[in-house]
Amino acid sequence: MAGQANSLVSILYALGANFAIFVAKLVGAIVTGSSAILAEAVHSLADCGNQGLLIVGLRSARRAPTPDAPLGYGKAIYFWSFIVALVLFSMGGLFSIYEGWRKHNGRLVDAIRPLSGEHLKLRAAADKWPIWAIAAHTAGARVYWLCGVFKESGAEKTPFSDPASGYGWEDDESTPRGSQELVEVLESSWAIVERCLQTWTTSMLGDEYKRVIGGKTQTHTRQSVLVRLITHDAYHSGEISQILGVHGLPEIDLWRASL
Repeated sequence: MAGQANSLVSILYALGANFAIFVAKLVGAIVTGSSAILAEAVHSLADCGNQGLLIVGLRSARRAPTPDAPLGYGKAIYFWSFIVALVLFSMGGLFSIYEGWRKHNGRLVDAIRPLSGEHLKLRAAADKWPIWAIAAHTAGARVYWLCGVFKESGAEKTPFSDPASGYGWEDDESTPRGSQELVEVLESSWAIVERCLQTWTTSMLGDEYKRVIGGKTQTHTRQSVLVRLITHDAYHSGEISQILGVHGLPEIDLWRASL
């Protein structure tokens, strides 16, 4: 019992220290606008939750033996320690992905917004898409996968009212799109992504959905499509950034602090 009492004191000290660290990081994130520091603040908050779970584990371990558990519940602390490890690595990591992706979309919008019609027509090569088509394709892919394949709502708030068709603005290069249109479609498609990240649970990530391409049926999980969309966004944003840089225009800067 003395050992458990000492453990409880240690956990309470750790809880107080982690909460103080959380407050300090949160203040730093607010002052600097840094997503990395904000993710660290969430990580420290998760640590506070972990200490709470360990306290629950200690209380469970103190339960008296019963006919179903004649040796007592002393090993319960190891179960709760395992839960703590899961929370530690998942909560902070998932928030980092969410916050980083949100910030990335904002920087892409910031890069597109001031571009003129001529700038939006710039392309890496004659047979490659212009900037406006790349940005439109980036937004359209989000709506296609989340609304067309996974049947999420929100497509009606974007220009892609028939997401399952896979038809996007980039399929008609004779109708170039302006910066305001692109900003609106990037923000409206991001709203769908954001809602999915906020409402999907880890138990839902393995859910399977079918799509038929070229007469063949493919199976996709929520997890695989999230990874696909993250890398898809990153690839095409990098493409836009390179085109801008080659022509002496401001590139997409993912590293500057928010204003």
